[in-house]
Amino acid sequence: MKIWKLSPFDLDFAGWCYSCFKGDAIVRAENEKEAREIAALNLGNFTKKTSGSQETPSSPWDKSNVVKCTELINSNYSTDGQAELLEPMDSDM
Repeated sequence: MKIWKLSPFDLDFAGWCYSCFKGDAIVRAENEKEAREIAALNLGNFTKKTSGSQETPSSPWDKSNVVKCTELINSNYSTDGQAELLEPMDSDM
């Protein structure tokens, strides 16, 4: 597995209303796509709807124009283990 850092850079994106967290996230995953999917699943808040909107909720975590995803080569996190969200530790913020 690899360690990925996902860093939001466009916090004006309307889709942030579907996320419970807007800071850096650390994920253990095989590839960037999987890292983004894990972040979206763990940090999403799809119970919230925008008023008057018929749009399908969409997580910002899987959008490269909103969140940068970088592989961390020499991190303090173990590459051994299952694919999972490592930081933030409490995703129910």
